[in-house]
Amino acid sequence: MSEASPAVIAVLRREGIGVKQVHEGWAGREHHVCKVVLGDGRAVVVKVPRADGCRAEHWHPADGLSPLLAEAEAVSRLAHVPVAAPSEVYRGEPPFAVQPLLPGRSPESELLAGQLAQGTIEELCLEMGRLLAGVHRLRRPAEEPSRIPLSPGVEPARARLLHGDFHVGNVLARRDKHTGWKLTGLVDWTCCRWGERLDDFVELGVSLFATNPWALEPFLVGYHKGSGQRLDARAVQARVARELARRLDQDPPESEEIARIWADRVRGWAGQGVQAAAY
Repeated sequence: MSEASPAVIAVLRREGIGVKQVHEGWAGREHHVCKVVLGDGRAVVVKVPRADGCRAEHWHPADGLSPLLAEAEAVSRLAHVPVAAPSEVYRGEPPFAVQPLLPGRSPESELLAGQLAQGTIEELCLEMGRLLAGVHRLRRPAEEPSRIPLSPGVEPARARLLHGDFHVGNVLARRDKHTGWKLTGLVDWTCCRWGERLDDFVELGVSLFATNPWALEPFLVGYHKGSGQRLDARAVQARVARELARRLDQDPPESEEIARIWADRVRGWAGQGVQAAAY
């Protein structure tokens, strides 16, 4: 039994939800997560906030409920993006969320192991750009309340929905030998917020573009295809460079090689001073 399984089983029993089978579970930075078959036969993912877990900076460290409610709202607003899964939130202590199990799997393990060819990564980035463009089409509603926080310093009229943790590990995909990669899911919305679109490129920039700078071009091609918006690559690089500089100062990577690459990117990207459309 995984570390996450007891926490997940406990909250389901608390709510009187029957369980047939508990599959793999894992403890992420924020949540205990398990794949579960419920008593009614549904295959779901159950998320329980970790008492010692991290929270996005716009959440109180002890608040496990608000991120789940924001995630549920974000997904409910994305009917035009077919890869988001609706979330049912239970408000007990601790709170938890139940979400349908989406098809596909994350390509992250193959990426980190160096098992994906450059052409495959470019293909994935093209589809990820198209997907994120669909998310960013959603503007903050002017007149209705929202549980999704607004990024500091961003005018509400300019704000778009941001995933907040957009990288390969949060994307599910399947590969067809005839049609190539198809994205089947975008998961883990608890860092979502209303903000400016460039901020949503940061995590992918740190985890992929910094070490594979050629991957940015197909991503922006996909983003343009999905939104009609042409973003200047230099503006994205400058935004990523600011985050790389922050992490080098406050949370440097363990690998000296990665730290060197990040420092090179900061020197090459930070001073470009190019502005891109933010809304």
